[in-house]
Amino acid sequence: MTPCLLCRQTACSLLLDLGLQPVCHHFFDGNQDEDRHPLRLGQCEDCGLVQLLNPVPAGQLVPHFDWIANREPEGHLDALVDVLRALPGISAASKVHGASHKDASTLQRLREQGFAAASTEPSDLLIARHILEHAANPRVFVEGLAAQVSPAGYVVFEVPDCRGPLRLLDYTMLWEEHTLYLDEDALRICLARGGLVVERILSYAAPYETALVAIARPAGAAEPLPPHNSASAQRQRPLAFARALGERRLALRDLLSRWRRTGAIALFGAGHHAVTFLNVMGVADLIDCVIDDHPRKQGLRMPGSRLPIVGAEVLKGSHIKLCLSGLGFDSERRVLQAHRRFVDQGGTFASIFPTNRASALTHLAGPGLPP
Repeated sequence: MTPCLLCRQTACSLLLDLGLQPVCHHFFDGNQDEDRHPLRLGQCEDCGLVQLLNPVPAGQLVPHFDWIANREPEGHLDALVDVLRALPGISAASKVHGASHKDASTLQRLREQGFAAASTEPSDLLIARHILEHAANPRVFVEGLAAQVSPAGYVVFEVPDCRGPLRLLDYTMLWEEHTLYLDEDALRICLARGGLVVERILSYAAPYETALVAIARPAGAAEPLPPHNSASAQRQRPLAFARALGERRLALRDLLSRWRRTGAIALFGAGHHAVTFLNVMGVADLIDCVIDDHPRKQGLRMPGSRLPIVGAEVLKGSHIKLCLSGLGFDSERRVLQAHRRFVDQGGTFASIFPTNRASALTHLAGPGLPP
């Protein structure tokens, strides 16, 4: 059995073995062979942390193209900055740092409030957005950040909250770049193992990805780990998530097979959620093409499924009857506005994300759909 990435000494139980999968941003022109890696999801038998077993080596996650970019949700950052400004001991004179380039927009908001990003350590406020979930050794990572703040300083972590996707059986959350899948309990345990005590947890709900923010301080002395209950819903939910995959695959294939009787099916958005949807859910053979507005993606093929990536002009034809959406909320709204004619002519848009109650796949069965 594989050791836990956090505990290191404790074995993980296997939840899901998804076989060999491609790296989601390794687009190609159709002529090259693809590198594939095992994608196995497990859970620590001691701390309960859900994680990838045998993560892909970091060097093999390097994009093949320099124009590949991932964007993190930022709609909540103004509210978060207001909270950070009000923390005890924090003022415009405080030393503020970011752990990575992902923190630039937060630091910019703080500068607009009179803060000056510091150039020397230790920090009074160290921000680390959307990086912990990528860590292959989370304890060492957290310890490293804790060592960079003053004894009275704060480290602010932001991660995707996986509680919702686990509960809603949203398998698009699986991604070879995310080694850890955290909810509030797991985040507290992770930070405690790294020598931090959580003072406050914030949750910023969003249509497709809720942001979980922990404001933590150096413990200063050994702190007891947060209690965990092996029988709790938080511990049992990952197992239910894993056991439901087979049934969900069959139901999705049946639904899309019936839709194909009415016309072709496209998928809008060539991001990592779409790659996971096609490959993990096993429905690539039911999809005709993937649409993306990025001109450099057009003409390439999707990792794993090898589906062609085309421009949105394909929607102008009458052969596509269903367009699935793998887009984020704001992008999806813009696409729907730009392609109203597709809908007016009888086409249907439907999100691949279960959190989209208006157009989730489970709501597609309706008038005009063959039984």
